[in-house]
Amino acid sequence: MFRAELELGSGAGDVQPVLDAFIDRRLITADVDTVEIAHEALLRAWPRLREWIDADTIGVRIHRQLTAAAEEWRDSGNDPGSLYRGGRLAAAEEWASAPAHDDDLNLLERAFLAASFAQRQQAEKTARRQANRLRRFPCDPPDSRSQPGRLGIPAAQRRGHPAGRGDLTPGCGRGQSAERH
Repeated sequence: MFRAELELGSGAGDVQPVLDAFIDRRLITADVDTVEIAHEALLRAWPRLREWIDADTIGVRIHRQLTAAAEEWRDSGNDPGSLYRGGRLAAAEEWASAPAHDDDLNLLERAFLAASFAQRQQAEKTARRQANRLRRFPCDPPDSRSQPGRLGIPAAQRRGHPAGRGDLTPGCGRGQSAERH
């Protein structure tokens, strides 16, 4: 672990006496920049320390992946295809929202996450709009509203109006109406 990581969230004066005590007892080793656990006995005797290290390992991995993804996004000219989605976005969101990580994100990482959240919100809004459209017009071909007449089917027929009882759209056979009863 890097010494700088130990000093996040607390002053260097708070950390150094603890480090010195562990170094004196040869439980950890340290050089100018890093600190390492010297004996597995420390982890066996201190289960909570093991939990902290395991949790931190996952958090460090998430943060490093986030940093790399944010840099890739910047380098691609903020290409929306580089943004996080799905599980990666959920994991980064959970990690970043923890109070312990308030100061861990730089401006680029914050911008990347904000753009990812905005893209997710837009996708959810589009999905809701499409679901509402399908509820209103269940027999419309998927692209009939954006390209009327494309299939050569009159609009009244595509929408299940009485004049269009012979709808040719799959799932809306002759005589079926798109109206709900």
